[in-house]
Amino acid sequence: MRNLEAKLAEAQTGHVAEVASAENFSYIDEVDGSSTSKQGLVFKFKTGDQFVARLSGTGSSGATVRFYFQRELAVGVESSAHGDDAGQALKDVVAIALKWSNILAETGRQGPDVIT
Repeated sequence: MRNLEAKLAEAQTGHVAEVASAENFSYIDEVDGSSTSKQGLVFKFKTGDQFVARLSGTGSSGATVRFYFQRELAVGVESSAHGDDAGQALKDVVAIALKWSNILAETGRQGPDVIT
């Protein structure tokens, strides 16, 4: 997450050309209005793709890093594009997330544990 936080700072100052916006988002509870900050890092690309990285767990030690990926389809794109293989459709943004986070080298893993 530290690697991605450094990339977030870079992106927010305009030093990452392909990024349209980047933020560390907060969650606002709709029931009581309370706000919880630093809930995850969101990188939105000029292509419409985006990824979110966040820690999941009760603490920073032993927490799980979760990545969420999204592709935006332009208006008028054939509905058949909705059935595309997610891994193939998102491979470019997944590659960026893995490179920027350096998570495979940091954890000694060969790849993600779960892909859904």
